[in-house]
Amino acid sequence: MTVAYNRRIVAVHKANSTPKATSKQRASTIRSVAPRPTVVLVPALRYWRAKRALLQRELAEKAGVHRDTVRRAEDPDQPHAIRLDVVRRLADALQVPPDQLQERPPEN
Repeated sequence: MTVAYNRRIVAVHKANSTPKATSKQRASTIRSVAPRPTVVLVPALRYWRAKRALLQRELAEKAGVHRDTVRRAEDPDQPHAIRLDVVRRLADALQVPPDQLQERPPEN
């Protein structure tokens, strides 16, 4: 009986003596989270797609992205930022440098 009682006390003592993470340790954990991929707007996407006479679906297939990605990026009312790797794929499909998609389209 005494042995079981002592074990219980030891178990409770070990459970209560677990060191808590310090604020410095928590901060280092937060900093070690991978950064979010960079996203950019592509205001000239529609211009270059029209210049190449491609439908949104065709461009999406050539670039290997979903059609909704192209649609959202081209939306004039609420343009969505897209990841740089997607911008590169779209630029390759349109045969233009990626920075051209991020510039303002020429006025017609």
